[in-house]
Amino acid sequence: HMTVLRSVQSQLSSQNCTMVQTVQHNKDILSSNNMSLINLYKSKLTEFRKCPHIPDFPQPSLQTNTDENGEHSVTFGRYTAKVTHTLIGDESYLPKLLMQSEVVAVISTSLQEICRIACLLSDRAWVSGNENTIKCVDIFGFVHYTVNMTSERYPSDLTLNNDGELLYSDLVHRRVNIVKNGEQTQTLFNTPTGWHPEGLHCSRSGDILVSVRTTYGGKHKIVRYREQKITQEIEKDERGNFLFQNGNNSVLLSENNNKDIVACDQNADVMVVLDRRGLVRFRYNKNPPRGQKPFSPRQAVTDDVTSHIIVVDAKNSCLHILNQNGQFLRCVDDSGLENPCGLGVDSEGRLWVGLYSSGKIKVIRYLA
Repeated sequence: HMTVLRSVQSQLSSQNCTMVQTVQHNKDILSSNNMSLINLYKSKLTEFRKCPHIPDFPQPSLQTNTDENGEHSVTFGRYTAKVTHTLIGDESYLPKLLMQSEVVAVISTSLQEICRIACLLSDRAWVSGNENTIKCVDIFGFVHYTVNMTSERYPSDLTLNNDGELLYSDLVHRRVNIVKNGEQTQTLFNTPTGWHPEGLHCSRSGDILVSVRTTYGGKHKIVRYREQKITQEIEKDERGNFLFQNGNNSVLLSENNNKDIVACDQNADVMVVLDRRGLVRFRYNKNPPRGQKPFSPRQAVTDDVTSHIIVVDAKNSCLHILNQNGQFLRCVDDSGLENPCGLGVDSEGRLWVGLYSSGKIKVIRYLA
């Protein structure tokens, strides 16, 4: 378009010069009083009325959009700008951390070892261990549903979608499965060839975050699915370095209210927090105040009303509570958490902590 417009501009400039010269010539004729020149004069008005043809280019349209993540975009032609904002409201109404946590229930399950927990409403949770069954238990220990996996291996992770349906990852068969009505299992999608699903998290927007591991070599990355289609892959940081350490242990996921992705890398014993674009916000691997062993993250939850990040530290038998910017707030080490692993938060803001060795769940109130 610019080449055509420059050509038109050149023609108009040339025509303008000709018009200036013609006007001056006409003035000279009038001032000469030469009747012969006046009689021979021919007007160029018709010629000058013919302007160069200007093509009718399509005008760029202005489009604005706000997605479910609160990201605003403005598109004008082929130019796009995006703006992300976070509303900070009055936090005075938010519940405060208790100085001392309170154990409100201890649930005995039939599982030998508890690895993963996904809370359902206020009094139930899906739990799994190192066996190929998943159970839905209530706060009294009653089993409401049992899902028997077709795989010989235990589920790598559990999560719930916005309809309260259970999703679990089948590492062996590269499947992410959904459980309908508490019993009927269907394959939602398969991960790409050579990549096996481990960590799972369903976001409020309906996206599904999956951490995947290669068949050989133990490389890890995060894949975002929307309606069973891949929309984002996160593998390296802004410097081109791999985000996660190679290894056979899982990278477990959660997503905070501000859309940050919280990834617990059990191979590197570090928690990596990424923004929605996949850029590193911070890393966390600090020992608790009274802990003597290195930080060893397992499951983390981020969907409480305060946007706190709560992560299991298995080797130090405690929970770390951070704010969304990575500032350490408190350590829950006063509730007799022996070898914790699984973690969930119910609709009342209570923590369900799965104890790996005993097969029990402790329900803990930590907010006032």
